[in-house]
Amino acid sequence: MEKLKASITGCKAVFGSTIQEKIIVSLALILSIFQLCTGYFQLEAMDQRTIHLMLGYLLIFLIYNFKGTKDGKKISITGVIFGLTYLFISIYFLLTWDQRLGTTGLKLDLKDFILGAVILVLTLEGARRVIGSILPVMCVLIFLFAVCGEVMPGIFAHKNYPVERIISSMTLKTDGLYGELTGLSATYIYLLVLFGVIYNKSGAGKFFMDFALSLAGHLRGGIAKVAIIASALFGMISGSGVANTAATGNMTIPTMKQEGYAPYFAGAVVAAAGSGGLIMPPIMGSAVFVIMSILGIPYLEIITRCFIIAILFYLGIFIITDINSIKLDIKGKPKSQLPNTRLTVKEGWNYFLPPIVLVVCLMFNMTIIKASFFACISIPLAAGIRKSTRMSLPEFLAALRDGAISSTHVIAILSVASVAVGLVNFTGLGLMISTILIKLSSGNLFILLILTMVASIILGMGVPPVAAYVVLSILVVPALIQLGVWPFAAHMFVFYFSVIAEISPPVAPNAYVACGIAGSPLMKTALTALRVSFPIIVLPYAFVYNNALLLEGNIFQIILSILFAVFSVLAISCVWENYCFGRLKWWNRLIFLAAGICLVVPCLQINLTGLFTVLFLGLYLKKASSKRHQLAC
Repeated sequence: MEKLKASITGCKAVFGSTIQEKIIVSLALILSIFQLCTGYFQLEAMDQRTIHLMLGYLLIFLIYNFKGTKDGKKISITGVIFGLTYLFISIYFLLTWDQRLGTTGLKLDLKDFILGAVILVLTLEGARRVIGSILPVMCVLIFLFAVCGEVMPGIFAHKNYPVERIISSMTLKTDGLYGELTGLSATYIYLLVLFGVIYNKSGAGKFFMDFALSLAGHLRGGIAKVAIIASALFGMISGSGVANTAATGNMTIPTMKQEGYAPYFAGAVVAAAGSGGLIMPPIMGSAVFVIMSILGIPYLEIITRCFIIAILFYLGIFIITDINSIKLDIKGKPKSQLPNTRLTVKEGWNYFLPPIVLVVCLMFNMTIIKASFFACISIPLAAGIRKSTRMSLPEFLAALRDGAISSTHVIAILSVASVAVGLVNFTGLGLMISTILIKLSSGNLFILLILTMVASIILGMGVPPVAAYVVLSILVVPALIQLGVWPFAAHMFVFYFSVIAEISPPVAPNAYVACGIAGSPLMKTALTALRVSFPIIVLPYAFVYNNALLLEGNIFQIILSILFAVFSVLAISCVWENYCFGRLKWWNRLIFLAAGICLVVPCLQINLTGLFTVLFLGLYLKKASSKRHQLAC
């Protein structure tokens, strides 16, 4: 009886104390339950997408005020008006979809024109509140490009497109607001965001932290390496670099400071490692599903190809951290003060089951939507295997609520990106920009890669990495492919640097979160995060020129390429930190740099030269260090 009363009290607490909170929480639960139900009992595409956006944007307008500030307790009048307007227009679209679809290509009815224009404006406004103004403004600029084509200069000039035709294309067909990207958001991406939230609420985050402590807490550098491993583990299911940084940073940064790391360096390591979570399979910040949709590559193939790149990303940060640990003489904790690996796994082994369920379902050719559904359902079941990890009803409801609120970012990003993609395809702007980029690079692939890197980082500073990737995949990637880059490598190159933008000043959202926890200056933390990540910035160039790093080729090529990449990251890390068994002379740094570059050049003879150079110089420096130590004694 007491347990029942406690459960009822807990459920009441989930819904909040005010009417506004109860409305928002109820709507959030309806959205999550709807998505779970349609994960198994699937609706027609347009019904699914319309209801998804209807509930999502109603929630957005009730939670976010005009300034873009989240407030779950107070609802603004404009939010109510905008939300209800979006609701009623969506219901009208839902009920008249078949009838309106029959008018495609004909003169648009005035009522449909007005309602279509209003829902597009409300979508951009809602997205602005959630993700900022850059992506919505970009959509507006592309729209102006479409209607003002005759006044555009040079290659951009074209015949003006009527506004009616644009509104019709964006709201009547699956080319705009209700396009493919919205379809991804409305199906498995939402479920995977929900999966990450429920998984974390079940206690998986704490388990991963304890597991990382048991594995690396005793190593040189101690908690810093724990933060890197925990970020990799948490990043597998979080889907957000900022969430990854916050989750691991709150538990590791204070201890790193106590062990002797400077606050800005502690924040930088966590921020850099947090961004890597977006590259780590199986979720990859939801980008994996966008790549899959664009390229038509199976999910398991994508995550398999990306796994090595993610490991190399974390290896680079790990090496930099290790070198700094040597410089600062920071040692790990005794194993007696750390969680025991065997006991940690014994007490939380059931947390490994939900990701396994997701992967196994996909291995047996189940659709991603169904696999995501079963993965979500498996979390409370897996947690319930052990009494100590069991989820209560209030905890599960809170996870459904938080999952819906977290998903508003995904809904906003992909719906506006869907409009942007629709407008770009409608106007042919992507082809124009690709042509210009090829001309600017004079047909030189390396110069085009640099231009692409800069564009990815600049755009990624203003919008989430997935949004930056989506936009650049239609504007820039075609140019890379035209110059002979393997399509998968081209997409990964753009996404990789969109992720790096999360730690690039002046915005650097990961560094912003980390510096708040560490109490360090934002700019210094962000610049240090870039410094920590610098050795791995060469990786995208490496896999563009050598596709074996993305597991394309025979097994011999793949194994050698991975081996060479590891030594390349090691060599460049030594150059960057000016350390290898002691401070390096300038010529030693120059030799290491040249050898590191040779290791990623797609030529076996040059690779072997680089490898032997790194090994020989490393052994020489180690021997010289031993002699210095003996003389000092």
